[in-house]
Amino acid sequence: MNSAYKLAMFLATTMLCGCSTHPVIPPASNWTITNPPTEVSLDAYKNPNDRGDYQSNDISIAMAISGGGSRSANLAAGVMLGLEEIDHTDSPAIRNNLLMEVDYFSTVSGGGLAAGLYLEALDRHLRYDGTAKTFSFNNAFKSQRNHCEEKTTLARQLERGYHDNLVDGMSQPRVWFTNADRGDAIEEELDRAILGAECEDRKDNPMTLGDFFVPRTSTKPPRLPIWINNGTVFQNGWWMPFSPNVLQSYGIDGYWHNMKLHAMAGHDEDYFDVPVSIALKASASFPLAIPATTLRSNKCGDKACFIQVMDGGLSDNLGFISAYNLLRKEGGKNRKLLIVVDAFPGDLSPFTRSMGSPTLLQVLTRVTEINKDSFRHQIRHNAKFFDSANNVDLKILYLTIDDAEIIRKIRTNLNVNKKQQADLIICGQTLVRNHHNEIVEWFEGGESLMKSLGPINCTL
Repeated sequence: MNSAYKLAMFLATTMLCGCSTHPVIPPASNWTITNPPTEVSLDAYKNPNDRGDYQSNDISIAMAISGGGSRSANLAAGVMLGLEEIDHTDSPAIRNNLLMEVDYFSTVSGGGLAAGLYLEALDRHLRYDGTAKTFSFNNAFKSQRNHCEEKTTLARQLERGYHDNLVDGMSQPRVWFTNADRGDAIEEELDRAILGAECEDRKDNPMTLGDFFVPRTSTKPPRLPIWINNGTVFQNGWWMPFSPNVLQSYGIDGYWHNMKLHAMAGHDEDYFDVPVSIALKASASFPLAIPATTLRSNKCGDKACFIQVMDGGLSDNLGFISAYNLLRKEGGKNRKLLIVVDAFPGDLSPFTRSMGSPTLLQVLTRVTEINKDSFRHQIRHNAKFFDSANNVDLKILYLTIDDAEIIRKIRTNLNVNKKQQADLIICGQTLVRNHHNEIVEWFEGGESLMKSLGPINCTL
């Protein structure tokens, strides 16, 4: 019996044993929701189109960023840098730049790293400098955070590895003697490196869901785009877009943050105070590599029960569903654009040169990815039908790396080297630059960009 087969049998046995002992919580008598609240309720929040005069309120843009670890994060950063290059000098219809026009981010796994880095930098600029008109993501990306003692550039935070935090987490006493796990160590580091908790002004004031979701009853105007991190519920496979109303629907009353359990008092405002790093880490909890995020719920009667949230890619690796639903639900007469950043590197061909059936080890490895690939192919093939559905004036710009062989070879991981990062950023910028004129024309009311929908590639 060869070593690969032995390893496969061991993994299979371990997985089956885990399944046989996993406690299944039966539906409680007070669990009356027949259609789980897996969608964000826009009626509960202020419209991000009302952020100010630096962006247009008659155009709505959502950006869906796929999973794919640091490959996706840096590709998306390049796309955002490319969008920022299209500004008011290209068209008087653009008040600032096209990146500033993005109202919604829907991210999965590594895609959330890019969105989080950009949104924290924008928020930091607004807090200290007051206006988004003077903000430059290009400048921020190359620099260290303003008003922060740490000397690391933002670009470095998307290049560096996070695997050491998983390893270090295993040696922490809290992991051995409490219900915290090594995944919580990743959450703590993502909060520090991506969301700015490394800075003194963020250590006791983390970015929360309330920074992106402003209640309609609030006297405060929205300052940032709405940002949804998408996860997958381990127990039933439903996708879970993190927002205050979704957490409230599930009766969430406790979560782990910075390796500590935080109990919630049950007030409506508590859901806006949940650190967004929890959502970011949950969305990136790749099976077997990073433990799921556990949230405590009061929906099971007298005894506490829990929801475990894993990699959002298990249910929608593009972040497409949440982004599409946001634009669809917004209603109104706004023209709508959905930008999909797809960092998928897998095989497009259905063929293999191997005559034999896949080995058990190949099957065990493939089953964690095949549903992602299948969903992606379905969305991509049927995307042309979404822009005319539900009587919504919606167009879709689908950006891929299909023809970028150098980019496709970069593994799905939580680190890249400097050369890979440079290639990914150039690729992302190229995806936008190659269609600069068409994008501007669409923004001014033209339709040529979307007359024939097809994937847009970058080649290096």
